[in-house]
Amino acid sequence: MSTLKVTNISGLTGSSTDVMQGLAKAWVNFDGTGTPTARDSFNLASITDNATGDQTVNFSNSLSSGNYMWSGSTGTSVAQSNWLSTPASQDPTSMMQTGSVRVKNSYANNTTNSDLHYVGIQVTGDLA
Repeated sequence: MSTLKVTNISGLTGSSTDVMQGLAKAWVNFDGTGTPTARDSFNLASITDNATGDQTVNFSNSLSSGNYMWSGSTGTSVAQSNWLSTPASQDPTSMMQTGSVRVKNSYANNTTNSDLHYVGIQVTGDLA
């Protein structure tokens, strides 16, 4: 097996900045039931359990501003008639912070927040 060592990487067209800006700066797959537990992650410092179906994902390395983009998805392993869950959503009462994003989760046919078994969050933007 060979080892590849580079000091600079760039795309076939454009600059190395173009390549780096398209990469996720943080992501996490966690169990949102009980105490939130990360299954796997990148650039994750911790997950704060604010209330039922309400978590804050804290980054190890902050982003340069609160104007990043994030997306999320949720799911459950519990057999229920309303098993379809909504994508994770930004908490409307708080702004996205450079060091964290607060998300709320609920089932698709219910506006009540719910702790869900599978929560995935991905963040893209510029690191500080």
